[in-house]
Parts: sequence; C-alpha cells; structure tokens
Amino acid sequence: MKVRFLFNFFILITLVTFNRLAFAQSNANDSINVTDSQGWKQGRWIEKSDGEDSEGCSVGTKIEEGYYKDNRKAGVWKRYWCSGKLKSELVYNADKTITSKDYYPDGKLKEEGTWNNVGWIGPYKTYHPNGNLYYEWEYDQGGRRTGKQHYFYENGNLMFDGAWNGGKEVGVIKEYYENGALRSEKTFNDGKLDTTSIKIYAQKEVKPVKVETKKEVVKPPVNPELGVIKDGYNKTFNREGKVDREGEFKNAKLYDGKQYIYKDGKLEKIAIIRDGKVTKYETSNEPKN
Repeated sequence: MKVRFLFNFFILITLVTFNRLAFAQSNANDSINVTDSQGWKQGRWIEKSDGEDSEGCSVGTKIEEGYYKDNRKAGVWKRYWCSGKLKSELVYNADKTITSKDYYPDGKLKEEGTWNNVGWIGPYKTYHPNGNLYYEWEYDQGGRRTGKQHYFYENGNLMFDGAWNGGKEVGVIKEYYENGALRSEKTFNDGKLDTTSIKIYAQKEVKPVKVETKKEVVKPPVNPELGVIKDGYNKTFNREGKVDREGEFKNAKLYDGKQYIYKDGKLEKIAIIRDGKVTKYETSNEPKN
C-alpha cells in the first residue's frame, strides 16, 4: 500500500513539474516586443497603429509584424492594410538582400522583386489592379536594367518591348497600341536614340464589337520647356540638358519610374516613383543623356 502511494505521489510531482516547464516555455515563445539587456530588439515584434499612421488606421490596429535578431529585422516581415488584409511581405535574407511583395487593398499582387543596398536586382514585376502583368523588367547586380524589358496594357496586350544593357537602351525598341498594332520602332545605341531610325505607324483599324459614342480627343498637356509629353514611356531633360525624369507618364506626370534630383549641377539622389508617389530614394551615378 505504501509503495503504491509513493508511486502515485511521484507521478503527480512529475506531471506538475512538466506542466510548469511547458507553461514557462510557452510564455517565452509567446513574448513579443522584447529588448535585451543592451536595449536591442529581439524575437517577435508587433507594431500597432497609434491613430496617426500614413493609412489612418484606428488606434490599436495591427499594421506590422515580424522578428528581430540583435536589433535588426530578420526573416519574414508583414505589413497590413487597416482592413487586416496583407499589404506587403518583406523577407530579409542572409545575404542582406530583401525580397519584396506588395499587394493592392483587395489582396491582389501589385509588385514583386528583390533589392539590395544599390536598388532592385534580378527579376522585377508589377501588376495592374485586375491582376494582369504590367511591367516585366530585369536588373543586374548593380541595380541597372539589363536584358529584355516589357510593359503590358491592362487588357494583357504588349505595350512596350525592348532591351537594356547596363542601364542603357540597346537595339530596336518597339511600342504598341492598346489593340496590339505596332505603334513605333526606335533604335538605340548605348542609350542614345538614333533619330534617323524612328518609324511611326498609324493605328490599324479595328472593327468595333459594339457601337460606341464618339469620344472627345483630349490633347496632351504641353510643357514649354519639355514639349509635348505623351502617355507612355518618356525621358525628359532639365534646362542644363540633363535627364531629370524617365519612365511611364500619365497626363504629363511621371507615374512609374525615376526622378533625378540635382544640387549645384550634380546628381544628389534619385526618387523612385510608383503609382505617382515617391516610394524611396536611391543614390547612384549621374545618368548619361
């Protein structure tokens, strides 16, 4: 009888000890927003809105979460729209590159690629709100566009087809109308346009599927210094003859591309424009015209 009592007592003590250890381990794993003795952030972190974030989320709304290791972000970090849907997902890689995916508020993929301390590297893609591919670019390890580059209309048709080498246009670049007809052909040599090679084609007639009312033709705005800026890819220059903007324009405004900012005639920094807004700044060598 005594032996049986001691055995049962031993089992009870073992279970209590195990539960305490498991509970302590669970609490350690569930700890968030912890700093170590040096004040460095460690482990899982969750950032919540204070009501004054850029998206205007309610106080207490989770806007970002991920992990820190020795006060540096590591692994997967996620940001959220105020609705709770995923806004972006960044993966901080061991080689110090960051793999990025951005999403529209409805959850569709908007942009994906990888960057390092000099800019985007490798494959880079952006998507229209309807999910169709918009840009399909390639960057070298120096952050310069290289290889075949493509743009697409929202309906999926090819808009622009060309090649880059070391950040400069090379060979024949073709542009297309939204219905798929060839619009123009231009030849570039080491980033310089051969003006004698330009070919412009009238849009081929497309039989309408249904009768539509005639739309008023809206003329593109004119800038006295830059001339007419049409929707699509453009490269503009400042009064000193240096490139100040390049990329996709809409209504004479840079929508997706780069804006070069100069100080005292020298390139100071480059603003990366996405959807008409500055997303980040980069430093780079001064672009050649």
